[in-house]
Amino acid sequence: MADQEQNEEQKLDTEKKRKVHTKKKQPKSDQEEKKRKAREEMAKKRQAQQENDELSVEFVGMTIADTPTVPVVKQTGLILDEMCLKHRCNFGSIRGDSECPDRLRAIQTKIKEEGLMDRCVGVPLRPAKDEEIKCIHSDEYLAKLKTIPNLSDEELKSFAESYDSIFLCKESFEVACSVAGGAIDLVKQIQTGQLQNGFAIVRPCGHHAGHNEANGYSLLNNVAIAAKQAVENWNVKRVLVIDWDVHHGQGIQRAFYNDPDFHWKTTEINENHKTQFFSFTLCISLSLSGCGHRVLYFSMHRYENGEFWPHLPESNWDHIGDGEGKGYNINIPWNKTNMGDAEYFSIFQQILLPVALEFKPELVLVAAGFDSAKDDPKGEMAVSPSFYSHMTQSLMGLASGKLALILEGGYNNTSLAMGVTACLKTLLGDPCNPSEPLGAPCQSARETMFNVINQLQPHWRCFQIALSSRHKYLLEISPEGKKEETSSREASSQEKPSGDATMGSISTCRTCLVYDDRMKRHRIGFGPFFHLLTKKTSQVVRTWMEANMSHPERPERISSIFKKHEEYGLVERCLRIEARHASIEELTLCHTESYIKELAETRKLSAEDLDRKQCEYNSIYLCPDSYDCALLATGSLLNVVDTVLTGKSRSGVAIVRPPGHHADAGNPAGFCFFNSAPIAMKHAQKKYNTQRILIVDWDVHHGNGTQNLLERDPGILYISLHRFDDGTFYPGSSGDPHLVGKGPGEGYNINIAWNYGPMGDAEYLAAFRHIIMPIAYEYNPELVLISAGFDAARGDPLGGYDVTPEGYGLMTHMLSSLAGGKVIMVLEGGYNLISISESMARCTHSLLGDPCLSFEPGQPKLEAYGSILLTLKYHTKYWKSAGYQYVSSVMMGDLCFNVDVQKVLFKRYVGDANYGQVSLFLTLLGLFNAFVLWPSILAVYYTGFEYWDWNDMPWDYLCGSAAMSVVFNFLVNFGIAVTFPLFIALGTVVGIPLNAVVDLIFRDNSFGPYKIGGTACIILGFLIMLMPEKWQEMASCCYVRTVPAEGTTPSAGAQEDRERTQDHTTSPNGKV
Repeated sequence: MADQEQNEEQKLDTEKKRKVHTKKKQPKSDQEEKKRKAREEMAKKRQAQQENDELSVEFVGMTIADTPTVPVVKQTGLILDEMCLKHRCNFGSIRGDSECPDRLRAIQTKIKEEGLMDRCVGVPLRPAKDEEIKCIHSDEYLAKLKTIPNLSDEELKSFAESYDSIFLCKESFEVACSVAGGAIDLVKQIQTGQLQNGFAIVRPCGHHAGHNEANGYSLLNNVAIAAKQAVENWNVKRVLVIDWDVHHGQGIQRAFYNDPDFHWKTTEINENHKTQFFSFTLCISLSLSGCGHRVLYFSMHRYENGEFWPHLPESNWDHIGDGEGKGYNINIPWNKTNMGDAEYFSIFQQILLPVALEFKPELVLVAAGFDSAKDDPKGEMAVSPSFYSHMTQSLMGLASGKLALILEGGYNNTSLAMGVTACLKTLLGDPCNPSEPLGAPCQSARETMFNVINQLQPHWRCFQIALSSRHKYLLEISPEGKKEETSSREASSQEKPSGDATMGSISTCRTCLVYDDRMKRHRIGFGPFFHLLTKKTSQVVRTWMEANMSHPERPERISSIFKKHEEYGLVERCLRIEARHASIEELTLCHTESYIKELAETRKLSAEDLDRKQCEYNSIYLCPDSYDCALLATGSLLNVVDTVLTGKSRSGVAIVRPPGHHADAGNPAGFCFFNSAPIAMKHAQKKYNTQRILIVDWDVHHGNGTQNLLERDPGILYISLHRFDDGTFYPGSSGDPHLVGKGPGEGYNINIAWNYGPMGDAEYLAAFRHIIMPIAYEYNPELVLISAGFDAARGDPLGGYDVTPEGYGLMTHMLSSLAGGKVIMVLEGGYNLISISESMARCTHSLLGDPCLSFEPGQPKLEAYGSILLTLKYHTKYWKSAGYQYVSSVMMGDLCFNVDVQKVLFKRYVGDANYGQVSLFLTLLGLFNAFVLWPSILAVYYTGFEYWDWNDMPWDYLCGSAAMSVVFNFLVNFGIAVTFPLFIALGTVVGIPLNAVVDLIFRDNSFGPYKIGGTACIILGFLIMLMPEKWQEMASCCYVRTVPAEGTTPSAGAQEDRERTQDHTTSPNGKV
């Protein structure tokens, strides 16, 4: 009983305790419920933000669900077989001495010295099948080749002499057949994805061999056969063939000059390109017929106006294809020797890359001759062997990296071996050897480029503005430098050894990466008067409010980018390095101690004080962790710089926040506290004695802080591409193109300021081709840093621009050819999580050597060329590659049209005039041109509105065309004085358009639609001038008149005509 009572008491105690405990826990349960709801609200907020980002991107055309997967770089194929040594000359010929087996032996020795053989995948030779050969060559020609093994030496000699520049031996056909088969297999493995790229180091050559003939050391056309197999049997729609051999590959050209097979045909109407014509705008609608030609052939070769072998008119720039294939054959004929790196670089940037991006090849083949290299006895050109690696690097950005090089010529064994080795190393992913600083192409090369673009303009959208004065600016680059002095840095770059030397040790890691979650602690939560609302508010409500007070510079930016890197497997492929805080000493490289101390004190401020403090700054928010996060962002970038410059990694990626490029020495701005990029570059200068540093800032906002910190530093070249809108876009007028630096840093600050409308891939790549890459190659940096803001990306809420991830990837790939691949990327802006994550991941792919995704950027807007030209105008005196000789469009317009227009007005309104009046008119007109037009031209020049170099102007052409114009105008104006009215009318209608044609031919004053539109207006003006009441009088002059018989009286009309005729032929006051 006692036990039972005791048990009941224990139960009662337990029940009481449980009830008390439940009562105590109840408030905690309510708190947990509130927390749960807060977390749900935050999750909904994040989901809504993500959906908003996706909607923004989808709205402007990017598909989210089907984002293309970036291909990962695969292995490189190599054909190098002893069998190719069997082809030789047995009957004594200088040809056999040039194209000899020692060529391949020299290459093989160099490749083995570099240790490249083991890094490649060997592709064996195999005999090509008859049907493979006959896709290019005829049955009869193949049958002839098959007789070669059975011929005697005399018969072989006779056989060879029946063709141009051929030698043979009994094994020649066997070798040529095996080489063709090996080339087919190499290209097929690349196309099917078994290999990424490859190099067929083979002989005999192939690109001269025709349908029914051997030619120029070539028996079978290896490149043409492989290209034909690709389009006919492997479902390849577009193949780009590039021939950089010094001799024109007429065999390849003829094989595809009028390819009869087409896969698609569309018609596009482009109404967006406006051509300026004096004070009015002429809108021209261009109908473009785009055909799906399968093979585009592009050749750069020595021509010398037909004097150089193979002496063919078809090697000139005016042979661009035939029929439906017109525009798909592009020849760059060099008319002088000694063309070098600058000329080839300009061709790649100005012509090849724009066409290739529009063509969108699925496969790229290179007829890789190295007889344009220095010291080659046949080519007499001046291309550095190392520069071939830069050309190869450019091509690796096309066709998702599917690239095959097939050896053609090259007859200096040393330069041949160096050039081949440089290309092979680039295919394997090694950095390009630094080249010597490049200048501007020579005058002859510029003339060739302009002729080629003129010829191609109707066939390629990328050249539709090319014949305007805008593209003339971009092509006619001054051959002489504009700098009056050579800085010590330039001197050091010129003294630097040529890139022909083998690069030093390759970094053990391709790319390093830094990221730290601690940088997410910088977050908004202390808006204006926020502390008044939350003093008595629970932490749950405070957290909920913070989550809902959205800000574009939010912590999820870096976590989203890092997550995308993990998703693509990029993190595990990179060398992860530790994040760290920057020291005060490092910060003082760019910032004042007082400013650093001021920011450090924010860690101890109350919410109310933080609120007041952030209101003192421009576009800044603060929290207690802001200072530490800013230190961490800067220190992490410094660790990346150390890793790259100590050789532990070739390139680097810093996924950091807050950004930095708006902060100056003593003030934060635009979400930025410490300016990490200039601090890191000053660190590189101080610790590693880096002499030449290039910073490319493609954030949509101008990096005014970086500019202010570096504008007097001649050791750092800063180039910014940014939205400007005439100074109305943040941060304002600091991004104006006329700001070029100060003091010793003058010329080392370059602003490319976009105005009027959203810019995208086409405009950014145009800026790269015309400004950034030419100047960068002239500058020859030792280190490249990209201030990588992605707020110009498609769908960004602040930038409003349209750059795609593919565009960012290609720009990164282009910059990777500089500084031996030492490229560091640091995150700046970018506020659409989808866009920034994809874009930065593509950039990291490029740094890791992965192929760029194929895409078509489109055609740049006319307004973009205006921005590019404005930047070039301010920098022509600092950089050879930015200079241009050009007679102003104002000057050309005045000289070409004013005389014609004033003739129209004179003859329309003055009416009849005598000789004296005509002479007086022409005299006054000449004086007007001399005393009114030329001063206006000089005003344009001296005010800096437009610029040209007087010393480099083609005075012979100008004076000669002016003299011819004087003679022509004299004949037109005075010749009509002794003719019938019918010829007066004909001279009026035909003379002025003919005068315009003379301008077009002798003054090279075409400007495409500009000139066509002007000529049409002139013709229309004369037709209007000839009013209908005059037409009957004109027609009466055509009637047959009979001379009255002797003794008869002529009619009144006949008498009037006779008097008029006598008046015009005999009277000094004859009517005009």
